[in-house]
Amino acid sequence: MSVLRSLCIHTFVAPVSASANTISLTGSWSRVFTPKIEDWLLSPTRRCHYRIHCWEHKHETQNTAVCLDWCVREAGAQLRFEIEVKFTSLANVSLLPSDFVEKINELLDLHRVRIRKLQVLFQHAHPGIGAVDSVIGIAGNDGASQSV
Repeated sequence: MSVLRSLCIHTFVAPVSASANTISLTGSWSRVFTPKIEDWLLSPTRRCHYRIHCWEHKHETQNTAVCLDWCVREAGAQLRFEIEVKFTSLANVSLLPSDFVEKINELLDLHRVRIRKLQVLFQHAHPGIGAVDSVIGIAGNDGASQSV
């Protein structure tokens, strides 16, 4: 007797900071609950979402669909810039698979300038709101970037 198992979508996030020359994760990968589509679309804390790339990744013995996103979320009175990785798997996964990291780093470096521009644009569009785990500073009331 065989058992049919369905694919699960796993989501991991890490805070990110983009400067003029580099992009780096400023914290560890954390597994988060993958929300239902209604929660994702209507979440009051999700302020912005940008799809960086999707690809098929050979993980262990199966091909896995993977998406890499840049997101802005409210964290209290501040904003949190994050990288979000979503992938499918038959197995229950508690840690981000290490074989994904090289491709993620390659894609972040490839899209660094675009992510930096989005981060700066978002801060200028929301003056007075600070960024959590960010090294680029806080936008003042007139939109000018100020030192932290």
